[in-house]
Amino acid sequence: MTEGISEKGLEENKATLSTSSRKNKIGKALRFLLAMFIFFAACAVSFFFLTHKPRAGHRQVTYTAPLAETMVVNIRDHDVKIMAKGTVVPSRKVDLSSRVMGEIIKTSPEYMPGGKFKSGEEILRLDPIDYELALRRKESEVIHAGYELKMEIGRQIIAKKEYQLFGEKLQKQDRELVLREPHLKAAQAALAAAESSLQQAKLDLKRTKVFAPFNAIVQSKHADIGSYVTAGMKLVTLVDTNQYWIEVALPIDRIRWISIPDTNSNKGSPARIMHKAGWGSSAFRAGIVRRLKTEVEPEGRMARLVVAVEDPLCIKSANKNNPKLMLGVYVSVEIKGRKLKEAACIPRSALRDGSKVWVMQKDNSLDIRGIDIVWSEHNSVYIKNSLKNGEKIITSDLAAPVHGMQLRSVSNGKTPDLSQPDRINHSERVKGS
Repeated sequence: MTEGISEKGLEENKATLSTSSRKNKIGKALRFLLAMFIFFAACAVSFFFLTHKPRAGHRQVTYTAPLAETMVVNIRDHDVKIMAKGTVVPSRKVDLSSRVMGEIIKTSPEYMPGGKFKSGEEILRLDPIDYELALRRKESEVIHAGYELKMEIGRQIIAKKEYQLFGEKLQKQDRELVLREPHLKAAQAALAAAESSLQQAKLDLKRTKVFAPFNAIVQSKHADIGSYVTAGMKLVTLVDTNQYWIEVALPIDRIRWISIPDTNSNKGSPARIMHKAGWGSSAFRAGIVRRLKTEVEPEGRMARLVVAVEDPLCIKSANKNNPKLMLGVYVSVEIKGRKLKEAACIPRSALRDGSKVWVMQKDNSLDIRGIDIVWSEHNSVYIKNSLKNGEKIITSDLAAPVHGMQLRSVSNGKTPDLSQPDRINHSERVKGS
């Protein structure tokens, strides 16, 4: 019984293995067929693309020229302006000293730093009593000397009469003594000396009053009421208010553009003095170039000019609305230089590589041109003999400028219609199917 079952089981196992083997063979066959299908399909696709390559065709394309901002060259005469810096200094400064000695008994209300005096106005006064007494003594001496001279003249008249009555002939020296001629000369000399002493006494008395020698402002005072001063002692420092000077430093190569009296012209160039911090950006004072100093500035080796400003403290009614200058202030000075004939002024930003400009020619092509700069300022340069009147200078940047390249322009504040740009047609090979 057991042997029958075992044989039956073996037969079933054999049948199962046979079925599984057949399935594996079928699966391998299908995978092989699928792989061959994919291979042949890939070969077919490759063959198709290899036998159907794209061919190049021809068509018209357009190139848009770069847009450039331009300005029109205007050749004309220009007034050169030289910008510089300078310091305000006194045109005239004096230390008044006492000519006599004595005690200060009176001062003017303006006798203080910043006080103003007109020419001839009294500043202070010394005690005059001693000098008044000395004047009286000298007046008495003059009277006495005059009386002595008259008495001597009378004695001389008597001596002459006596000499004539005796009728004697004397030697010249003896005759002069007899006629009292030396006595008369001595009396005359005594009178002259007394009169000189009187004049000195009057002068000393006058000098007890100290007056302003010119229109001035007090910079500093060195004595006050109650002070006893001696001859030569400093009393007050005065600065002339009629005119201040500005010592301007500027490069030596700018001098030839400025008119300077007694140097290259009879009349100095006009100037404008500005102090933005103190006066604001619009206010200024008018000045004029007066002199070129003989030495250069030690630190920067700059030339130094003297610019004069009249009535710096606005004392005159005509200047009452103008700003006042202060000594020691550092100011900006704009000097009007000589006229530059037939030159073009362009913004400094339009320079290329320091010595070239971009010019848009009549056919809208780019011309990279070298220029001759004759004058430059902070934001502008002046050019001669390099540009023509009416030419267009490119003021904007170009990405890759090439001589002769085509451009589009926008000028006079007008923006072009970008929907209809200028185009340059050319033939180009492109890829197509």
